Amino acid sequence: MPNESPHSFAHCPSCQGDLVQVEDNWQECPNCRSRFQKYIPSPEQRAESRAAFREWHRVLSVVAELHELGYECTRIVPFVVDTAGGGDWHCIMAPAAMISTSHGAKIAEHIDWWRGSCPPGRDYPCYIGRGWRGYQAHFASAQHLLRDYRGLDDHCLGRDRAYTEWYRAMLRTTEPDGVVYAYACWDGEKTPPPNGMRVLSPEGRKDLLVPLPPPGTAPMHPREKQQ
Repeated sequence: MPNESPHSFAHCPSCQGDLVQVEDNWQECPNCRSRFQKYIPSPEQRAESRAAFREWHRVLSVVAELHELGYECTRIVPFVVDTAGGGDWHCIMAPAAMISTSHGAKIAEHIDWWRGSCPPGRDYPCYIGRGWRGYQAHFASAQHLLRDYRGLDDHCLGRDRAYTEWYRAMLRTTEPDGVVYAYACWDGEKTPPPNGMRVLSPEGRKDLLVPLPPPGTAPMHPREKQQ
């Protein structure tokens, strides 16, 4: 059955096969025979999308500013969710001590970031793509983030040369307006690549992978130690 959601894919969301252009504005996967209606945005939508991506890339640059100020233990946890306006990029900033030892861009599996009476996530920035535009002035600079989120000052100050070198290389790869993401919350992309992070740009998902960042240093959960 054709998929009529307004997206343009480079690969089939169902089986990750290459899509080919067929009649009118439709794409088809030769492997599983799925069909998808190609989304053609208006000039206004294209301009809005490019502005959003420039803003998202600027958020990544602000994290680099934190590193330059000595807060090298600041890590990013970027992911994409599906919204009415298309893929929406989100990014958590967290200390290396809360990042998984098996994946350098994910919160440790045993840390429940948002739940509980005092959730760990309340003391750290979380950028929400198009969702809360106008309420994210603290992402304008590293100084704003340090002022508004005490967790950064308490737990992210320190050296992490391996991560900052990876981060600078990632920024060069994604210039001028691309962003990386560790996983995507939509059908067909729920399983992230095991060896890298995908890149999203105003034109869609790029056919390249950024190597995974160095693993985090989160202490193992007691249940993990027993295994």
